[in-house]
Amino acid sequence: MSNRRNDSKSNKSNKSNKSNSTKKSIRNEFDDFRMEALEPRLLMSATAGDWLTEFSTVESVVSGAAGSVSSDMGSSNKDVDGLYVVNADTGTSTLAKLKDLVSASDVAVMDPGGVAATVAGYMENAVSALQTDTLDSLEADADAKRAASDAAAAQPGTSQEERDRLEALAVAAEDRNTRAHGDPSGLEFSAEDILHELDSLGTRTGTVSSYSYSIDPGSAADTLGVSLDLVKYGYKDSLAADVGGLAGVDVPLVPLSMRLSSYFGKRDVNVRTGLSLGLTLDGAGQPALSPGMEVYGEALFRQDVSSAEAKAASYGLLGLSSSADPADDDRTPDVTLGMSVSLDGTTAAERLIQDADLNFTIPAPTDFDGANLGLSTTSTQVLSLGHPSAGRNDWTWSDPDIEVFDTVEMGQILGKLSDLSRWLSANTCASASNADPQFRETFGGLLDQNVSDNQSRF
Repeated sequence: MSNRRNDSKSNKSNKSNKSNSTKKSIRNEFDDFRMEALEPRLLMSATAGDWLTEFSTVESVVSGAAGSVSSDMGSSNKDVDGLYVVNADTGTSTLAKLKDLVSASDVAVMDPGGVAATVAGYMENAVSALQTDTLDSLEADADAKRAASDAAAAQPGTSQEERDRLEALAVAAEDRNTRAHGDPSGLEFSAEDILHELDSLGTRTGTVSSYSYSIDPGSAADTLGVSLDLVKYGYKDSLAADVGGLAGVDVPLVPLSMRLSSYFGKRDVNVRTGLSLGLTLDGAGQPALSPGMEVYGEALFRQDVSSAEAKAASYGLLGLSSSADPADDDRTPDVTLGMSVSLDGTTAAERLIQDADLNFTIPAPTDFDGANLGLSTTSTQVLSLGHPSAGRNDWTWSDPDIEVFDTVEMGQILGKLSDLSRWLSANTCASASNADPQFRETFGGLLDQNVSDNQSRF
């Protein structure tokens, strides 16, 4: 189509009443007008060809990253502290590992490479649309400028200087149009151009195969940042949690109860698996920059508040009662235990996941005088464990006064009572080593001691 149009434009030029010398002079002045008339987007970051070449590598790069992560998962032998796999036949339990939550075969089913290819296809469509819009715009601009030049040439009152100026603009526009149609891959577009086009097409964010995705400005100037995120829920009846040894609190934990679909009711859920991906594209025409990928598996539990017996918990000698979260307790995990494998470039790393927010009430004043220890029996006591990535990996009470019960055991109390008994015996009975004990054995002795003590003051 472009050749036909440009032949037509050449004919229009030949029909204008200009001498060859005038035409040659105008073309010699072409460069004086060229830079002034260039479209702004032709000066942007990367060519369409380079963007498209890079987009074509996304699937293989992401699939390769997924393979590296899966390989590391298969060789992982790290334990997930507090999480156990229970053998239904023998009743024995062992500490869980990452493979008990998510496996390499699970990652294959997630198909991150295929999803990434779909998202890359959206970006390819955006570049193609930009090419089409730009070519149409250049063609329309060339037509308009040629029409203006021809109209000026047909007007007797138009000065030769104005005719020359309009003809130069028309020639420049036609040259740009010819070159662009001859090599559309050489058109240049910025990351911002592509983002605007994605917005226009409605494909900048969305969902693909249960993944949520987003295409945004990259961390570096004039780059695209692509993110993928997949979250799945499930149930494995072999999993159980016991944080008594970690948190110091013997508290019953049960799976979550969640509605995962509008078509079905609530069901037990105790496993959350997922994959997250971050990829930066710079339009350099090289293979896509190495992605950051993380695959994780988490076991999810909540405190059992179904009955008084189920609520019962203890912290040292202090009896506690589990209490529900303020809202949506059935689907909000109180304890999360798991592991992840991440890939940053070519380096794989494992991370232990521990997060907890346990709520308790302490005994009422009739059972326990908490006021003398600075504890409130009317407020909820929270025992939390911060995620290591947030800079915390220790269990912490919202009221630090409760921590005194962590190290108190019945043996210690009995030992203190025994010490008190020996002290009273030594200070109430006369002996070879203490002929005049501080206290007397009888009530009369205590009265005599009191009188003697009063007389000694006068």
